[in-house]
Amino acid sequence: DSDKLNALIDRVMNLAAGALPLQNKMVKGTKVYFFPLGDLLAAQMPDQNLPVGVGVVGFAITKTHFLLTTHVELLDKVLESEGKPGLAESPAYQKVAAKFPAETSLISYVRSDEQIRSLYNMVKSGQLAKALRTQMEQRDEISAFLGGIVDSLEGKNLPDFDVVKKYFQPSGAYGVMNDKGVKITSFGVK
Repeated sequence: DSDKLNALIDRVMNLAAGALPLQNKMVKGTKVYFFPLGDLLAAQMPDQNLPVGVGVVGFAITKTHFLLTTHVELLDKVLESEGKPGLAESPAYQKVAAKFPAETSLISYVRSDEQIRSLYNMVKSGQLAKALRTQMEQRDEISAFLGGIVDSLEGKNLPDFDVVKKYFQPSGAYGVMNDKGVKITSFGVK
């Protein structure tokens, strides 16, 4: 019951009285909760140059799903896509969903191509090698560990991501409750 869960979260927020940096907003009639995890990490580890950014974490409870993301703007996009073909109509999702059993406790769908795109582009542009070199200059243990590996991460000879995108197929996972807990199965599709 999404209304009861949202009411519970609101009560917890009120009890925390601002101790949690959790906020909320309405997107197309759905309450979205969010907090600036990226800012919190930066405040806790100011000297770290993390190669992958974490944004504003968000979650929402719809009538049938719990949605969670590390970048709340993606959640906004999903909720605002009313009237457009949804995930369920996507051929890639249908291929993965065909492997889900009739009754599950959780499901996961991953667009591997989109998941790897930012890392690939960081390698291709040289940003990853640059970030690692900065860390190597600041910390000897990283320099000793990485040695000459960083030079191989110079990606100027890599093709554009769209050329290799086809090799990163969607994947999925599902969890089924049993008397011992939850059995989680993950898989990729061809």
